[in-house]
Amino acid sequence: MKYTIQHIEDEDSQKILNIINRFWNEAFVVIHGKIFYPTQLLGIKAVHKDRIIGILHYLIQDDICEIVTLASLSESQGIGKKLITTVEGIALYHHCECLQVTTSNDNLPALGLYQKLGFCLVQLKAGQMEESRKLKPSIPALGYRNIPIRDELILEKPLV
Repeated sequence: MKYTIQHIEDEDSQKILNIINRFWNEAFVVIHGKIFYPTQLLGIKAVHKDRIIGILHYLIQDDICEIVTLASLSESQGIGKKLITTVEGIALYHHCECLQVTTSNDNLPALGLYQKLGFCLVQLKAGQMEESRKLKPSIPALGYRNIPIRDELILEKPLV
């Protein structure tokens, strides 16, 4: 499947919001005990025949580029990898020293992908998901393959 990576534009907002709701059950995500509204962040999209098939939102603070969302609507097509490598280029352009991403302990496919792309686990926030559920009660107790969702895992990839 051929697709292109493009910046998310204002006219994409409803389609992007639908994807966010599909993957995260609401219009916002909670990371590090903070609420983020992805549609208010910078983002890139994978597009196949005018259809959005993947998204990634990011936040640049100081010398860190943090991936806030990553979603692919079509598995095994390299969409996640291409979105991550594209945001890596954006981070380098902005002189960031590392890419950072936070995921939950159950998200084994994402953990595998990030590690294949050079990310390393730098922090485990044990029990953080209970705190996150105070801000977002819709976070399920069970995730991928019925693994209990308990912890946040922070991974980083040095860029320099």
